[in-house]
This record gives sequence, C-alpha cells and structure tokens, in this order.
Amino acid sequence: MKIITRIQSFYPRKGIKFNSLQESISLKATIGKKILSGFMIVIALVVIMSAFTYFTVDELNKSSQELTKANLRQIELVEELTLDIANTAASMRGFIITGTLADVAIFEESRKYGDDKVSKLEQALDNDTSRNFLATLKKEKATYDDVAIKVINAKRANNLEQVAIHMKQSEQPYTNSTSAAKYLIASVKEHTRTEMESNTDKTSQVQLILIIVSFLVSAVSIVV
Repeated sequence: MKIITRIQSFYPRKGIKFNSLQESISLKATIGKKILSGFMIVIALVVIMSAFTYFTVDELNKSSQELTKANLRQIELVEELTLDIANTAASMRGFIITGTLADVAIFEESRKYGDDKVSKLEQALDNDTSRNFLATLKKEKATYDDVAIKVINAKRANNLEQVAIHMKQSEQPYTNSTSAAKYLIASVKEHTRTEMESNTDKTSQVQLILIIVSFLVSAVSIVV
C-alpha cells in the first residue's frame, strides 16, 4: 500500500490507473476468499456425508450379520425339534417291540426336549408366516404325543388291539409334524433372504445419495 502511494506521488496523472490496480488486487483477494470458502464447504459436506454413509452401511452390515446368526439358530432349533419328534416315534416303536422301560424314558425325554424347542422358537420367530407354521407344528406334535402315550399305555396293559388302533392314529399327526418342520425351515430361510436383500438395497440407496449430494455440492461450489 505504501509503495503504491509513493509511486502515485511521482506520477500524479496516472493515479486513476493505480486506483484501478488497487481495486483489481482487492477484487482478486475477494474472489480468492470466496473460492477458498466454497472449497472448504465442499470438503466439510463431503466429509459429513462420507461419515454418514460409513456409519449407515456399517450399521446395515451389522444388522445383516445379526439377522443371519439369529436365523441360523432358528433353523438349528427346528432341525433339533424334528430330531426330537423322530426320537419319540423310534422310542415308542422300540417299546412296542421290546417292552423295555428305557425306551419309555427316551420317549419322555425327547418329548420334553421337543416342547422346550417349541417354546424357544415361539420367542425367537418374528415373522407371521414362520409363526403360523410353528403353530401348526406345535398342534400336530401335541396330537402325536397324546396318541403315542396311548400306544405306550396300551402296550403296558398288553392290549394289542388298542396298540394297533392308536399306532394307526399316530401316523397322520407324525407326518404333519415333520412336514410342518420342513415348511418352517423353508420359511425362515426365505425370511432371511428377503431381509438380506432389503439391507443390500438400503446400502445401495445410501451410496447413491452420497454420490448425488457430492455432485450437487460440487455444482454449488462452482457457482459460488
């Protein structure tokens, strides 16, 4: 500033040009500040959106992992329940053939284990389709258990006619129980697949939003 003033004292007629030079320098400084401010705003917004995207995607990934873990446990419970039902049938038939009380103990144990699995699944399942299949499975299992107990009691009484009648009655609820278990497993797997696809779509949407916002911010910074 002092240098320009001194120069103007030597060349008073050219003061107008020097004033224009001052204005030009001032204008360039102002433009520079605006560009720098716009650039800083762009960086800040990009950082914010990147952080938002990172945490959102990370949360969705954790949700998918937890969902997969929970549904795998549900499938394991159904498979274990199916095994318990099969064990009740095998032990019942074993008692009819051998009359061994150990088979009755296995029957009672398997029946109680199965009821425990049903209770755990009632608490774990969170979609209506799977819960409906579980309700059918629970009903058919209860029917089968009641008929199987009648078979065991008839065998203890050595009433072979009643044994044959009740054995025949046990066939349908046993078949229905195992079928419901298969449908339940398929339902849990389908629910898992649907939820995973939903999380993937949400992740893609968040990433798309980041890209759009970045373009918009860049456009605004250029205008500024």
